Amino acid sequence: MDHDVTFTPVNKGPRGAILNCRDCQSSTTVHPECWPIPVPATDNYYPAQEATASGKGYCIPFTRSLPGQQHLGHREQINQNSPYLDSSQIYGENYCKAMSLRSGGGMLNVTFNPTQGGKVLMPQVTLF
Repeated sequence: MDHDVTFTPVNKGPRGAILNCRDCQSSTTVHPECWPIPVPATDNYYPAQEATASGKGYCIPFTRSLPGQQHLGHREQINQNSPYLDSSQIYGENYCKAMSLRSGGGMLNVTFNPTQGGKVLMPQVTLF
């Protein structure tokens, strides 16, 4: 699902700048499409407070993707590669790519790990 998310266009600021949505108030101070995710004080991974003298709460920066609808109604998202969560990164977005991801028997390519009793792993990258 990674490419279905990473190829999603996001809102930008003046002159195409990436929005800085780290501040917990950025949805009102930076851009309405900033939706920072507050980190609870009890979180074991992220700090409860920024490492600055301000002592503000910590937020994970998040920006909503560009809306893709052409009519009023529910918000639809657009994607630069495919409009669906279609697993094309696994099965290929076209016939040639799909065939390059498959073995001779039609199954997905894999790599067998000889040090772990032939455990099936993701295929290794081959450079042409």
